[in-house]
Amino acid sequence: RFSMPKFDISYQGRVTILKNFYNVAKYLNRDPKHIIKFLTRELAAPVEEKGNQVRILSKVPRERVQHKLEQYVEEYVLCKECKHADTVLEKEGRITFKRCLACGARTPVVSIK
Repeated sequence: RFSMPKFDISYQGRVTILKNFYNVAKYLNRDPKHIIKFLTRELAAPVEEKGNQVRILSKVPRERVQHKLEQYVEEYVLCKECKHADTVLEKEGRITFKRCLACGARTPVVSIK
């Protein structure tokens, strides 16, 4: 059974630090750079990797960051058919598909610009 991961968030001045970012990316079986690209676009703030942490160069409320992670999981991780998290992203030409390893469903996903 899939349980939604939570970011371990702390603040340093106006910087939001995601301390367990890489563990969350590994748990979701997604490329950290893909999640960073999504967060950068959705939060309209620069996101940088620094050591084993990811930093959002703006003070973002915990709930907002967590909500964006939930949106990411809904769009790019969970299967639309069977709701399993056992999926992979595959690029075919200019279209990226989410393929479910449990039921075999393939659905196109929105490209992150």
